[in-house]
Amino acid sequence: MEVLDSFVSLHDFTDLILVQALRQFLWSFRLPGEAQKIDRMMEKFAQRYCQLNPEVFSNTDTCYVLSFAVIMLNTSLHNPSVKDKPSVEQFINMNRGINNGGDLPRELLVSLYDSIKQEPFKIPEDDGNDLMHTFFNPDREGWLWKQGGRYKSWKRRWFILNDNCLYYFEYTTVSLFD
Repeated sequence: MEVLDSFVSLHDFTDLILVQALRQFLWSFRLPGEAQKIDRMMEKFAQRYCQLNPEVFSNTDTCYVLSFAVIMLNTSLHNPSVKDKPSVEQFINMNRGINNGGDLPRELLVSLYDSIKQEPFKIPEDDGNDLMHTFFNPDREGWLWKQGGRYKSWKRRWFILNDNCLYYFEYTTVSLFD
């Protein structure tokens, strides 16, 4: 949970409308397959969004529920296996009462619907290119000394810094045939 908190805190959603913030957030990682993990990530997203934009929603639960609804809308509108695409009215009805028992402004829901209908979320693909970019074109790389967690001895490790993520390895290269 600390890693998730740190990861989410790297995102600056200040003055972004919800759909823009969701696009930025969902592009920064691959959604896990487990519903419980997605739930935790979206809960942290909503907390961060509301922290940076306190005037938008009355509470984080509203942001959280609406964010999930937008992700579900994206799937419903753009997944070819979904035959009955939801209308804007269905999307509005689905979100009735999520704002402390009240409704969100119709204009907000229509603009979210239109944005998702016109442009689906771009989700990072697992095609291996991100690993190629990360490990073969890093921002910085080199040997550093790292102190162990259990045993407090210092070990020399190969570090790679890319996109504000720090990776370390015992060796600079790994032979697939060792």
